[in-house]
Amino acid sequence: MTGAGILCLAAAGTPSLPVFPVRPDGLAALLATLEPAQAVFLRAQDFAARAQEIVLLPGADGLAAAVLGLGEDRSPHAFGALPGRLPAAEAWRLEPGEYDPSAAVLGWCLGAYRYAAFKPAERPPAALLAPAGTEASLADAAAICMARDLINAPANLLGPAELADAAMALAARHGAAAERIAGERLAQDYPALAAVGAGSARPPVVVRLKWAGSGAGPDAALLSLCGKGVCFDTGGYDLKPSAGMLRMKKDIGGAAATLALARLVMERDLPIRLEVRIGCVENSISGSAMRPLDVLRTRHGLSVEVGNTDAEGRLVLCD
Repeated sequence: MTGAGILCLAAAGTPSLPVFPVRPDGLAALLATLEPAQAVFLRAQDFAARAQEIVLLPGADGLAAAVLGLGEDRSPHAFGALPGRLPAAEAWRLEPGEYDPSAAVLGWCLGAYRYAAFKPAERPPAALLAPAGTEASLADAAAICMARDLINAPANLLGPAELADAAMALAARHGAAAERIAGERLAQDYPALAAVGAGSARPPVVVRLKWAGSGAGPDAALLSLCGKGVCFDTGGYDLKPSAGMLRMKKDIGGAAATLALARLVMERDLPIRLEVRIGCVENSISGSAMRPLDVLRTRHGLSVEVGNTDAEGRLVLCD
């Protein structure tokens, strides 16, 4: 896996300017290595290497470098502001320092993410010349951005069928066996999930994906993942207030994260067996929707009483 699909990466060999990540206890050493005029300029900015503190350094030909304060932040987030605050006309490279290059690349790529399906970003992110050995971080970033795209997609364009399509496409790209379960079979095998989706004009679907790494035998460890893919949650008859309903497209988040993890497992060809089940459903209201105090059958054979139709997540996952 390379950085395909990540828009903040510069091609190998692209001319680039340096970024100096520095912690407070390393600031004096950095100042000693800079050109005298740059060191004076940095001191004049009252730069103290606080987390997320960024200063652009001038040079004889204009912009010469940037300095990033890390503070004591050792997470990828320490690098997340760079794509949006560094000039996008230049490509940039990270100079060595007291930080993890893989975490830095992940933070840069995630900080550059924008959902641009309907309108372009206000400005392109600054491009990073990723150092060698950070390919795993680029794969992580691509999978996370895939999940973010699913979560950010509006519910009118990403319903149960479209989420199922995304899961099936992921399976096809990695040679996994996958099936869509819908209709009468869904009602029989996943009755609680079917009840959650009964009120929507968009029928529920379950996608089941099975895969095994090239080094996985029949007795290899099994990783089984279940993802809650509620494409929109009105709350059902226990209707959410408008403020609570506003961002309910994010109820797809469990399924999106599950698919991202499955993608990474398959891309890295881990020596395990993998099974994924994604419950793709919309919790809506109509004459056929489940009601408070309805009693539902579950796959296990137990009956459950619906105390609140807005507690649909446990019904989606229980089967």
